[in-house]
Amino acid sequence: MKICIIGCGYVGRSAAIKWKNEGHEITVTTRCLKKASELRQWIDHVYILGEDWQKLLEKQDVVILAVAPDSPADYRPTYLGTAEKLVKALENTHVSQVIYTGSSSVYGEQGGLWVDEETKPHPTQTNSKILLSTEEILFQAATSYRQICVFRLGEIYGPGRSIVERVKRMLSTGCAGSGDNFTNLIYLDEIVSAMAYAQQNKLAGIYNLCDDFHILRKELYKKISKFYGWPDVQWNPSLQSSFQGNKKVSNEKIKTAGWQINKENSGLRSILF
Repeated sequence: MKICIIGCGYVGRSAAIKWKNEGHEITVTTRCLKKASELRQWIDHVYILGEDWQKLLEKQDVVILAVAPDSPADYRPTYLGTAEKLVKALENTHVSQVIYTGSSSVYGEQGGLWVDEETKPHPTQTNSKILLSTEEILFQAATSYRQICVFRLGEIYGPGRSIVERVKRMLSTGCAGSGDNFTNLIYLDEIVSAMAYAQQNKLAGIYNLCDDFHILRKELYKKISKFYGWPDVQWNPSLQSSFQGNKKVSNEKIKTAGWQINKENSGLRSILF
């Protein structure tokens, strides 16, 4: 299988490693010349984003869109701009599937209620609106022979993105907000696993991707502090939290499709590493 990964960052790189180890022919893109040099040591083909998109896609079977912005100001060109270029370039290719790692932030504020893929998105922040528009653009590329699969990811954690380390830092800085919003987390390995399952089973449509457990953020941080013998994090409700939109994101659809979370990676056990 020839797989092109657009965006070889935290998620894209992990997916590239898995598929490369399984013997697939991997093409990745990056915006960084220095990073491209390192990637060429172990990846089959490396493109600098901005090069000929037709040439990039002409021999690919599957495309993974796993881009991430360098800053909040980069959302529009990183997500929407890339999706527009991708859809245009797909017109004359034999790509049979596009898998996009989006965000469950598109659901917006839901008052702490459960949401699933049938829930109408209600993004209130500009960047969440951009993410929803990106989904809509990508679905324009769907054909009778090309599936579009969108994963609405929860908050990503894993090696290098430890929630424990975040709580440790907040012991001295405090935390903005009240912590009265539900967490919707997803472990890095689970994202890669779900992407591989989607590719193997030709999944199409929208799938939420979150862990099974949903507890209030303040309770999660409290459990972590208790586990390590730390004092509780101090919350400041007068400051706006970066975690917006109170909801519990259901993952039942992807599980009904046959994918299962690795229980060794799920729940509080996998956070406390």
